[in-house]
Amino acid sequence: MSINLKVRNLNAEDKQHPRESKVDVGINFGRVLSETSGSYSIDLSGTTTVAMQAPSCLVKPKAGDYVACISDGSRLFISSILERDAKEAPIEIKFDDPIQLSAPDIALMGEKQLALTSQRGDLNFSEMALRAMKLEASADEAKTSIKNLTHIGRTIKTTLSEILLRAGMALRVIDGTDHQKSSEAYIIAEKFLSMRGEMTSVAAKKDVKIDGSRVHIG
Repeated sequence: MSINLKVRNLNAEDKQHPRESKVDVGINFGRVLSETSGSYSIDLSGTTTVAMQAPSCLVKPKAGDYVACISDGSRLFISSILERDAKEAPIEIKFDDPIQLSAPDIALMGEKQLALTSQRGDLNFSEMALRAMKLEASADEAKTSIKNLTHIGRTIKTTLSEILLRAGMALRVIDGTDHQKSSEAYIIAEKFLSMRGEMTSVAAKKDVKIDGSRVHIG
């Protein structure tokens, strides 16, 4: 009768799957090796252990970062990032939970570029000033409700495939010359239409038609 015994190489298994080592209570320093499902593998002076990102550590750790960790004896938390080798890599602040900033004054400045991206955005201001050397706005659907609007500018250019304007009363005052150009133009007034000018010219290449129950000339 023969018996086969399977011998397990414990040393080989430990190299493939390093076990978490309990770290002494206090502050520890190490380097991030990798990230897996929100947990980080940390090298603490030759000992590999697992740590979690503390909420107070706003910057998301990356592999190669030299970090400070705090241990309570059973768990290890990354408290801050002390050094990062990849200087060109962007610093990322990312959390699954909502983040709220509240202060009397908040300033955001992007020296080269500032990008705000979201599925939905809400801006609420009692007073707002917007200044830009060049402004481009693109929207599939836009609704604007303004009680009083004052526009002061040197030049305004609008390119639209279709425009619909409805107002209870409109006043348009132009100090200089006003040019309007279109392939076809229709002016319809339900009650009264008045055209006045010191010099008025109506010209047509083919026909000029004046139709009415009464026509007064002169």
